[in-house]
Amino acid sequence: MEETPKKKECRQCHRFKRYYTKGAYKLSGTEIGQCYLKNEIVGLYDTCEDWRRKETWRNISNKRVCRNLLPDLLLEISTIRVTLEDE
Repeated sequence: MEETPKKKECRQCHRFKRYYTKGAYKLSGTEIGQCYLKNEIVGLYDTCEDWRRKETWRNISNKRVCRNLLPDLLLEISTIRVTLEDE
């Protein structure tokens, strides 16, 4: 059985900015927005070949954690390598 690839909808793309309308107490999202790659108005559920994932706070924080931990891990790996070479 073949797996069908997930559709990459514009609403989840980095280049898509959704339009909002002002209500009495809040902003309501519309079903359309601006695609900055195509420079045209597209629907939320349209798809595109040049789709790029949006950066979320979780992804950004994971990148920062990796950048902070990577030098320490590299130092530990190099000390292990030196001890193995000495033996």
